[in-house]
Amino acid sequence: MSAQSQSDSLIDMAKSAISALIESAHTTDSPASPFAQNAQIYVNHAGPVSLDAFQATLAHKFGAAAGVQIEWKEIFEDAEAGVVAGFAVITRSMKFRIRVGPAQMLTSAMISLKLEEEDGKRVISQMFFTSTDKAAPIHLNPVA
Repeated sequence: MSAQSQSDSLIDMAKSAISALIESAHTTDSPASPFAQNAQIYVNHAGPVSLDAFQATLAHKFGAAAGVQIEWKEIFEDAEAGVVAGFAVITRSMKFRIRVGPAQMLTSAMISLKLEEEDGKRVISQMFFTSTDKAAPIHLNPVA
């Protein structure tokens, strides 16, 4: 496998794994765990926390949403070290409405992953997930 295709697959694997975890937080679907058995997970620089605690954090944050959209702003990798780091904006559309549109919350997340081989597949052995939330701006058009 060339260095470029390995790099692309590191980024693709990381985006796919994190997106699946976040998107499944508001559904009953549980994706296959992308984490190593002894993965170290840090949430907002606290931890390490268990995978169950991390999933509970995601369910608390994203579970009440009617929909979740993930927009990756930047994502970088060091293929030699197996490290992927990125910044994403996660938009949660809430179940209640403001005027004619759904209320929205924006979560800005910095995500750093260490990927390793375990039992012949690539898994996340360490993750730092740092996020902050804010309400999306409401744009009201003046009545003419």
